[in-house]
Order: sequence, then structure tokens, then C-alpha cells
Amino acid sequence: MKALRMMTLLTSAAAFLIWGQISSGEAATSLGEFCWQTPGGTTKLAVTDMGGGHFLLNGRSTHPDGTVTAEYGSAEVVGASVIISGTGTRGS
Repeated sequence: MKALRMMTLLTSAAAFLIWGQISSGEAATSLGEFCWQTPGGTTKLAVTDMGGGHFLLNGRSTHPDGTVTAEYGSAEVVGASVIISGTGTRGS
């Protein structure tokens, strides 16, 4: 019985600490969708500000032959510069 009480106490303490970490986290902020067109097709990306100069990018590119590429990546603000890394996967 004593072991069960100790386990209940430890489980409750762990849940309290985990909830505190989750509830104190910063929420991401959507900055909207950005779209541009080039001779290589149209790209539409959603940008999410994760805080601290970190941004997530996701969206798609539609190519002149009608195929679609899923795009994703990230951007980092470093001083006065923005470093962007992205990857695309072309669908069938």
C-alpha cells in the first residue's frame, strides 16, 4: 500500500511539472501565406513565427506541366540576415 501511495504521489508530481512546462510555452504565430510566380511555376508558402527568430515554412509549388511539389523548410534570423533552407518533394 505504501508503494502505491508513493507511485501516486510521483505520478501526480510528474503530471504537474509536465503541465507547467506545456502551459508556459510560447504559441506559434501564423504570418500568413505568401505566393509568387516565376517561369518555373507558382509557389505558395505559409510562414509560421515560432519565436526567437525561428520560422517554419510549408506549402506547395505548381509547375507548368501541372505537377505539384510539397515544399517545407525553415528560416532563421541571424543579425541583419535571414538564412532560409527548404526542400520539395514532387508528387506523381
